[in-house]
Amino acid sequence: MSTFTRFAIVGGGNVGGVVAHELLKKNLSVTVLTRDPNKASLQQLKESGATLAKVNYEDRESLRKALIGVEAVVSAVSPAVMMSQVEVVHAAKEAGVELFAPSEYGVRLTDGPNHPKRVVQGLLKKLDLPYTIFYAGIFYEFTPIAFGHNYAEGKMNIVGDGNTSFSLTAAREVGELVAHVISTASKEDLRWAKIPFEGDRKSPLEIAGLAEKKLGKAMDLETISYESNKNNFLTDFGSYLSTLAADGLAVTGTKEEVAAAKAKFYPDWKPTPYEAFIS
Repeated sequence: MSTFTRFAIVGGGNVGGVVAHELLKKNLSVTVLTRDPNKASLQQLKESGATLAKVNYEDRESLRKALIGVEAVVSAVSPAVMMSQVEVVHAAKEAGVELFAPSEYGVRLTDGPNHPKRVVQGLLKKLDLPYTIFYAGIFYEFTPIAFGHNYAEGKMNIVGDGNTSFSLTAAREVGELVAHVISTASKEDLRWAKIPFEGDRKSPLEIAGLAEKKLGKAMDLETISYESNKNNFLTDFGSYLSTLAADGLAVTGTKEEVAAAKAKFYPDWKPTPYEAFIS
């Protein structure tokens, strides 16, 4: 079975940094693309064996040179700069990269604030550069912000009836899973693959119950009307995600699809339940 061994990471932050670190632990080749190779947060990766390649994300040639010899690119740029991937995709194709994992890790919908994801996916198809898309749902760390949950103060906003479940995963565990899958699955299985996974699946009311049990106090639940929340769908990312959750569109796939992906790509994965992050 042929697997990828030479990687480039675009965006060395929360998820990308973990991916790079995990790949380096496997003694694989890792190049981190960065505007500033002297950035303090990247020095540990350099000490662990990563190559820090200085690039200009508006300069395709600088990107192409950095990607020569790379087999697979893992992008983990933030939502605010998703369109910066366009030049990276073009450069990756020109450099002979075999696989591109765009910055996804969330939900499947590519409308509204997620439209740049549709642009990048479309470009990869147009250039015939195979992708692997990882869906993880909403990061544990961002869930309280997106949904208006303040467990310490015992206050939680509930959009709509609060009964619809959504997918959640810890950011670090997203990075660990991506690194494992992209370095152990066969090249053929990764080409044009869409892989749904989740650390947990809960509804807002289930989370309220977990918080009350763990913290030993009642949660003050404030109901937010679905309609008023959706009015901010296009301008507030938290409202966007909580609206998707209320619509049942913030799951990464059916339970059966998620179980099948886990069985195929990472049967030994044991994610942390969301309850552990409630404090």
